[in-house]
Amino acid sequence: MLLIGRIIQAVGTSIVLPLMINIVLEEVPIEKRGYIMGIVGLVINFAPALRPVFGRIIIESMNWHWIFISMIPILIVSFILGSKHITDIRKNEKMSIDIPSVLLSAIAFSGIVYGSSMLGNSSWSDPKVSCYIIIGILSMFAFTYRQLHLKKPLIQLNVFKYPNKNKF
Repeated sequence: MLLIGRIIQAVGTSIVLPLMINIVLEEVPIEKRGYIMGIVGLVINFAPALRPVFGRIIIESMNWHWIFISMIPILIVSFILGSKHITDIRKNEKMSIDIPSVLLSAIAFSGIVYGSSMLGNSSWSDPKVSCYIIIGILSMFAFTYRQLHLKKPLIQLNVFKYPNKNKF
């Protein structure tokens, strides 16, 4: 039960963080973005440091279920305030997801990650390891090719075509 609850929290976090940064970049005036992104970064980096402290306090004084129950009022207040104050940044355009791109990216990352994780127990000469990694790499190339040739790609890869002319 604890693991399932933690997985749900992780999925929610992985959805919310990119959306939050996107909203900041779309809605905050350019002169205030650095300040707001600093606050966002502080919250993102400070929360994992506080989590064990508050988790231990809750577990020692109450049941572990309260780790999740105590979040309900915070989530309700956040939902109400967010619904009231965060504007919809979409331009009423019809959105579509390119299913082949999603499948290719899932196969690519799964193959590379799973093949790499198998290296802990096997070697590069193991056919399973090389098969997963090769399938992942080929899928990554197919995904990249597809993204560069779609009118509305899942991920805009054209930004990598232009070299950075600023020297640090």
